[in-house]
Amino acid sequence: MKKEIVGSTLVWLSLLLAIGGMKLCAQERNWEVLTLFGGNRDSTTAFGDTNPFALAYDEKRDRIIIAGLTFEPDLPTTANAIKRTKTDMMDGFIAVFNSDCSEVIYCSYIGGTNNDAVADVVVLDDDRVLVALSTYSQDIPTTGTAWLSTAPGYHTSWFGVLSLETFELIHAGFFGGSNTESDAISRAMVLQDGSLLMTGAAASTDLPVTDDAFQKEKKGSDRDAFIAIFDSSFALTFCSYHGGADDTEDAFGGVVETENYLVFTGNAYGEGMPVTMNAHQDTFGGGWLDAYMVVISKESRERVYSTYLGGDDKELMQGLLSLGNDRIALVGGTSSKDFPITPNAWQSVLVDTNDWSTYDAIIAVFDLKSMSFEQMSFFGGNSSDFSRVIIRGSNDGSVFLPIETASYEFPLMYSKSDSVTFRCVLVSYNTDTYEPLAAVPLIEVTDSSIKSMLRTEGDRILYCGRTTRYSRSKELPVRSTGHRTKRAGSDDVYIATVYNRPVSVDALSEATPSLDGLSIHPQPAREALHFVLNSSEDATVMLYDLLGRCIRETRVHSNGQGVHGLLRLGGVPPGVYLLVARTKTDISTRKVVVTR
Repeated sequence: MKKEIVGSTLVWLSLLLAIGGMKLCAQERNWEVLTLFGGNRDSTTAFGDTNPFALAYDEKRDRIIIAGLTFEPDLPTTANAIKRTKTDMMDGFIAVFNSDCSEVIYCSYIGGTNNDAVADVVVLDDDRVLVALSTYSQDIPTTGTAWLSTAPGYHTSWFGVLSLETFELIHAGFFGGSNTESDAISRAMVLQDGSLLMTGAAASTDLPVTDDAFQKEKKGSDRDAFIAIFDSSFALTFCSYHGGADDTEDAFGGVVETENYLVFTGNAYGEGMPVTMNAHQDTFGGGWLDAYMVVISKESRERVYSTYLGGDDKELMQGLLSLGNDRIALVGGTSSKDFPITPNAWQSVLVDTNDWSTYDAIIAVFDLKSMSFEQMSFFGGNSSDFSRVIIRGSNDGSVFLPIETASYEFPLMYSKSDSVTFRCVLVSYNTDTYEPLAAVPLIEVTDSSIKSMLRTEGDRILYCGRTTRYSRSKELPVRSTGHRTKRAGSDDVYIATVYNRPVSVDALSEATPSLDGLSIHPQPAREALHFVLNSSEDATVMLYDLLGRCIRETRVHSNGQGVHGLLRLGGVPPGVYLLVARTKTDISTRKVVVTR
């Protein structure tokens, strides 16, 4: 199937599919910004003021977690922070919000007296979260209970495990080799057996590789990629290099686990990377850098597949997703017109006609049983397009990939406004039929990016990113109950959510006015109802049907200034209901409309 022109029958039908058969008009949108976050620094640095590299979700407490790096000295750190003040040009940070992002539950700088950045954050279980830090600091707190108590090199990795209840530092330590250059963590994930997997890049020749490593020695002239696995008590069980003698590799891509394999991606900067006999591409593409993909057997820990993925310019492959049955989907971007797509590519050519920043997104499906690509395709419009994350879609076989695009004409979308430099689009793609199903806008401001996206066990889609200094002339529409609703710094972080159907802008931008101190949002509600009670007392909040039956109930603690909470509406039939908030001294009620 060839890419269609915006305005075609396919585009119209796909838009109808995406929004439930309703036309998405100017007064409706599928996305909502829950809050802004950051300090007040006005910066012109390339990295921006605060950059959210990682997003996680605490299912047990219904809380949203972001982490990354910041140049700002005035983040809203909490009293129980590990580190309340920034001590060098750049620090890592972590921030935890309640469900509707109306309150910062916890915020802390992460690092020491030199430059630091949080590379990833992972919820380990119901009660613990791991923070993975790339650091130049030697003086970050360690506990002596996990990893190394002192930094082994100049640029290394630090891991901290925090309690999700108290945010106490439970375990902390360093990992790396003794090189004076760079051993940097990139990605972390919890495996199905409870182990912890990490990938990154190392200049050190003395990483603690294990006897079963598929590559025991560093071979690259600068850095090799590495993969390390720790058991549930954080003891090292596997560590190996990956790289060649004539080039540099890193693992600054993605990582995923399937039924029988572990897969990671990264960047290769030249010839010499070890590839397998069945590689999709067995030589370097010849440009600035290629992406690569490596497959490791979970049973044997052997490197069973390795391939370059690149052409004569540059590539990045950063998003990986398990599709089940030992199949994965990959997303990223390429500037190479000769990128090695498959014959059944949905879009067979790189369309970008922009001379100064050529990029198209890439979508691929790989079968680990046959070790071959089922499809690899360009995806983009007439300017720069890129995707760095992929999540499961709304049905079997479909995936969602957010794409940052500067294209005026983008597949399945209406034309971009001249006032918007980059907009973000959510594409639904069928990995069985290898074609896009729909595309809807995610965020449209002067200049914006998406850094991460996730889908919770309750099917809530959350994403975060930042708006840049070029967007200052236009305010980002933010929910009125957000922790921060107005821009302050030149680059602000945002946290947002996606709805299954378009919601009126009026319903999104304003909470329903308070009666007796009780506000609700949105109205009508579909998946969840957020409430804010102006009370210094704890409250019991109940939802009653018109027969007087209590169908939802939750107990919410006051923060001294108010009560914020959420009621999940899954399984609640459409209709009119009564919300009752009861404290020791008062009762407040609101009418609630639920729709589907």
